[in-house]
Amino acid sequence: MSVLSLRITSLRYDNGCFRNSLGHSVPWRLQFNMIIATYLVKNDSDIIRHSILHHLNSGVDAIIVTENNAVPETSSIIDEFEPYILIRIKEDGTNYNQSIWVTRMARLAAKYYPKWIFHSDADELWYGLENLGEFDIDYVSTEIWYNYLPYSIYEFDINKSVYYEQPIESSWFGEGMQSKRKVIHRSNDHIEIKQGNHMIKGVDHLPVCGVKIHHYPVRTYEQFEMKVITGGVALENSDLPEYMGKQWRRWYRNYKNGELLNVYKSFLATPENLSQALLDGRIVGPHYV
Repeated sequence: MSVLSLRITSLRYDNGCFRNSLGHSVPWRLQFNMIIATYLVKNDSDIIRHSILHHLNSGVDAIIVTENNAVPETSSIIDEFEPYILIRIKEDGTNYNQSIWVTRMARLAAKYYPKWIFHSDADELWYGLENLGEFDIDYVSTEIWYNYLPYSIYEFDINKSVYYEQPIESSWFGEGMQSKRKVIHRSNDHIEIKQGNHMIKGVDHLPVCGVKIHHYPVRTYEQFEMKVITGGVALENSDLPEYMGKQWRRWYRNYKNGELLNVYKSFLATPENLSQALLDGRIVGPHYV
């Protein structure tokens, strides 16, 4: 059974500004045009700071965070953004109930009546949030993911990452990691976010809003191995159908069989791998950050 602790920031107006429960001045706009981003994080200390800083500098006013058995280093980075955090949840579940946990954050966010809510993973940077101002509807969809490739077994620098255009129906990382869209929505107390944050229950055919997601799912081998282990265990503990998370299930089997390092090496943006992928049609051409 999940052990849950939840802290909701209480806001008060004092000396010309809003302050949270720790007395920090709150720099977001508390009007109806606020944008809230939610995060479900675990072992993401190499990229979570990049992601949060990028979003706060791109129009996000506040965040809601669920830490699912996050390592101390990740939690320490989250601490740095305390003035921007509306709600912070410590979730000890080991069964990867992503849909339930993200839905909970979406409904909590709705209580602040923001204009838009979106659900970012730690390995995502969303661009083009200013395009949301063109829409006067309840739900929209991003453009497809831009999946970036790892370039070093031991090093990750977001400024050195490289993106290669990939056909929509395929992925550099294999079946299950094809370019996908994610949802952005208005405040809704009854919303239900589906697994993966790609769809909303009962809502189909969302218009594309021009928001783009730069996605960095595989970085160093250490990061990849840890993500495969924690994700594989969580999926084994879940009651999700086998087709959900199939890429992570496959990689977890590779890990158990001692094959994961070779799988990772096949993902590296080496000249040999890129040349073969160009011949196979799995990529089209390079685009640098």
